[in-house]
Amino acid sequence: MSSQDHAGCPTIYRPFPGPIGALGVFVDAGSAHEPKPGLAHLTEHLVFRGSRTRTGAQILADDTRLGGHGNAYTSEDEVGYTTSVLAQDMPKALAHLLDFVLSPSFPCEAFDAERRIIHAEIATQEDQPEWQVLQVLNAQVWGAHAYGRAIAGTHADLDALTLDDVCDYHATHYTPDRIQIVQVGGVKPEPRPLNNWGRRITPLSAYRPPSSRAITHVPGGQAHVYVGTRLPAPSHPDFPALVRLTDILGGSGSSRLSMEIRENRGLAYSVGAGLDVRVAGTLWCAYVGCHPSNVDTVVDVIQATLADVAQTPISDAELESAHTYRTIVNTFAEETAGDVVRKVRQDMVHHGCPQPPLPACDASRLRAAAEAWFTGPMAVSIGLPDD
Repeated sequence: MSSQDHAGCPTIYRPFPGPIGALGVFVDAGSAHEPKPGLAHLTEHLVFRGSRTRTGAQILADDTRLGGHGNAYTSEDEVGYTTSVLAQDMPKALAHLLDFVLSPSFPCEAFDAERRIIHAEIATQEDQPEWQVLQVLNAQVWGAHAYGRAIAGTHADLDALTLDDVCDYHATHYTPDRIQIVQVGGVKPEPRPLNNWGRRITPLSAYRPPSSRAITHVPGGQAHVYVGTRLPAPSHPDFPALVRLTDILGGSGSSRLSMEIRENRGLAYSVGAGLDVRVAGTLWCAYVGCHPSNVDTVVDVIQATLADVAQTPISDAELESAHTYRTIVNTFAEETAGDVVRKVRQDMVHHGCPQPPLPACDASRLRAAAEAWFTGPMAVSIGLPDD
């Protein structure tokens, strides 16, 4: 494929040692952009069903010949089509991806079959108690924003979609100005100017969702507890400190939440905290899986731990451990060419250019960030076993 065959889509290149390279074609067309719930995800599935030059079976066979490592996903912000191949096959792989991403045929006979597949996917998610409870937390934290709904939609949402909806969505969203290609390894392509991809979702204001408590009845014998809030996007100056605070609170077995809930009190086995980073903002949440009788105590401990991290000094030992933990996480994040594709994509979405590792933060900066973001109201989502 020549440089002109990229249809005007800008390409970001990173060198990578070794014989394996990776590609990602990312489209500014995630679920936050869709006019109808579930449309972005259904479109992602259907583009694999055929192009103007190949059938769906031929697309799958070509993927196998290239190594069989092609994949795709829909997030709130974008749709990604990725593959890992021998570096020498990078031009073939890019032609393979762009063919069906840019020029799908959307055969009528595939539409109902693909909807049935997604119905099964939704049913699989609904069988997972943690997923159900987290979806409730999303709705609590994001409110009416598109981030607050499930990416695949509901069964009713899916049934309401038509093939015309898919064709219209692809025509308006899968355009060169909404696409970026990330290539890691292989021969460096001809540079192209970058577009404003990922900037169409306006960052949300520093809104703190009101304190709320929701209970969902789920299968199984364990309770699932999420406590969460909305934090700013990665471009915010507090973000590096918030990442470090999350590591200190729930990143490892010696984190504050793990030590207090699991090691000291024996209230639970699974304890952690994490960030779900998006263009317009970030979901922060702590998770604990525990016996139903321990739910209220667990919620109290989480909230007390958040208040404490904003009021008491963070020790040098905690700072050093958090720095080492994050260094290892960042190293793992660039272990393979595919990992680097994801890292570059995240940098471009949130900052518009590649980013260095997060800077170190001193204790005073962490405490200030904790006071600003962890002392307000929190959303609590609890999954209790069915009676």
